[in-house]
Amino acid sequence: MDFETRSACDLKKHGARVYAEHPSTRILCVAYSFDRGEPNVWFGDAAPEFGFEQSDPPELLLEYIAQGVPVEIFNADFEPSIWECICVPRFGWPPVQIKQWRDVQAYALHKALPARLEKVAQIVQAPHQKDDEGHRVMLKISKPAPRRKGDAPDLVRWNNDPDLFIKTTDYCRQDVRTEDCLGDALGPLPAPEQALFELDRTINTRGVQIDTDTVRGAGMVLETVRGRIMDEFRGLTSLEITQVQALKEYLEDFGVFTESLDKDFLTATIPNLEPGSEVRRILELRRRFAKASGAKVASMDRWTCRDGRIRNVAQYHGATTGRWAGRGPQFQNLPRPFGEDLFGVEYEDYTEADFDVLCATLARGRAAEVEAMYGDPLVAVSNALRSMIVAAPGHVFIGGDYSGIEMCVTAAVAGEEWKLEAIRKSHRGEGQDMYCVAAEAVFGYPVLGKKTHPKERQVGKVCELAFGYQGAVGAWRNFDKTDHHTDDDVQVYKTAWRGKHKGLAGDPETGDIGLWKGLELAAIECVSTGQVVDYNCVQFEMKGPWLTCRLPSGRRLWYWGPKLRWYPAPWDPEQQIMQLSVEQWRDGRWQRVKMYGGRWTENIVQAISRDLLARAMFLLERAGYPIVLTVHDEALSEIRGVPADALTVFRQCMEDIAPWARALNIPILVEPWTGRRFKK
Repeated sequence: MDFETRSACDLKKHGARVYAEHPSTRILCVAYSFDRGEPNVWFGDAAPEFGFEQSDPPELLLEYIAQGVPVEIFNADFEPSIWECICVPRFGWPPVQIKQWRDVQAYALHKALPARLEKVAQIVQAPHQKDDEGHRVMLKISKPAPRRKGDAPDLVRWNNDPDLFIKTTDYCRQDVRTEDCLGDALGPLPAPEQALFELDRTINTRGVQIDTDTVRGAGMVLETVRGRIMDEFRGLTSLEITQVQALKEYLEDFGVFTESLDKDFLTATIPNLEPGSEVRRILELRRRFAKASGAKVASMDRWTCRDGRIRNVAQYHGATTGRWAGRGPQFQNLPRPFGEDLFGVEYEDYTEADFDVLCATLARGRAAEVEAMYGDPLVAVSNALRSMIVAAPGHVFIGGDYSGIEMCVTAAVAGEEWKLEAIRKSHRGEGQDMYCVAAEAVFGYPVLGKKTHPKERQVGKVCELAFGYQGAVGAWRNFDKTDHHTDDDVQVYKTAWRGKHKGLAGDPETGDIGLWKGLELAAIECVSTGQVVDYNCVQFEMKGPWLTCRLPSGRRLWYWGPKLRWYPAPWDPEQQIMQLSVEQWRDGRWQRVKMYGGRWTENIVQAISRDLLARAMFLLERAGYPIVLTVHDEALSEIRGVPADALTVFRQCMEDIAPWARALNIPILVEPWTGRRFKK
């Protein structure tokens, strides 16, 4: 089943649910098929605008839905939102239960294919392809016509060409044919994944409450800051800050030549310019203007539904590993509050009352007041972003995440017994934190804690983040943006860290090749021989055009189009090594990606971490802790009141890991919290 609609609301900017709720949204048509037959088309309530009558109700379709027959779609955000917000209240159609939805997009994502219908159809060479010309026609009638000079602000023009409407209905039929082909080629989801998909839809449909007063007040504060920046910039340059080409030419007079004014250029260039100089101030204003754009604040405002909740912010199986990906406001990458003097205390001592005052101040929308109380308004807004997610009236949040879960899983899979014991001691509060443990391995002397050895501990932290997946200097630079450590320093840290982590990097004295090399060779053997290859806790197997990796949970990771080739070695271009590559959707395009031991380790560790969270999500729901949001390895539930044993029950649900996880000996620690505002 596939809908085509028209609306004055921008679907990409506002998301499917707000789009479906918008009063201007009407249905052009819906195409549907039974048992892969030729699609039928129903003309919607927008049809009269083109001179056609709205069709009579599709009785057989409605009868099947009322009986609970599964309904296959492509995109579980859009069609369910249109059905629930328009078809049910406007036409009196029966609701579709979440358990009825079958999503071909989810089938594709489960097998690590793109989330776009046309791309998936091309990759699998489906007999029916998406109609590109029909898509262009559909866009002409689904959105308002371009505005003309002199149009009143509230005037909306539409293209009501009847020929374009008929072509759009044909396009809708073709989408259904394509979806039917892909449903056969890719689906259905395995039963455990279909159950998780349904839970995902329950959570996304439930949504999470937003402090709309603070969101809108913060938007006003940012608008004021942007105005100040533009005024100062204009005074220095006589240019508008958005005139990129003119600014690049202007900078040439100061000896600054660049093809881009992006974040990387500004970060690299500004520190090298004379403090207090005009050119430095110009570039500082440009960078500050970008930070003042308030993209997250604006997105949160646009995506908020009529009831004050945001929905559909997590994409099921958005990553190859099965983890969720962020949509809309991107709650998966909210910044952690920073600035130790924001409330006059260390971050660990921030209280919810502190954030209540901060949010109340922002809600008034006065930049001068925010600046007087907290200093830089941009820092204040950034620090408040998490706190803009709130529990519904009469409810509280209870949340928690798996402490250092990727480090724990990596150590367990690699069989690093010394590290597992150190993690358990840290969990019991008996030993150092793990960043200090890593620092000791690097420096060779005791590192007691953050207060006594802050620099060494920070090195240990970056080592853990950068080196676990076979990273080197490049990975280090991704996590450490300072210039405190030379490349030679980083190489020394890497060598020391790897020397301690023989389960990963191998041990020349014993001949153990380590997890990284072992996984790499096992995958290559599977592709080269076509045989099933077991290694460590995973199993590689070819499944048609996919290389699969079976995880300890029984779930598979899927990799399309594996190929073996000789490549120059990264450490010595004169040396050739056999390397495996697969095709994946990365950076907005379908491309070939080289697989090596560190990447296999990363995929497997993150997939195992996801499976731990997925089990906990079911347990939390059954225990009466309805989830409203998941962020990486954290679950956030919204409950009415806080029972005396709430934290204990929540923790038990999170720490009740499956037998396969217990067999891996994964250390688990969850320290749940409660509050009215989301926090980290």
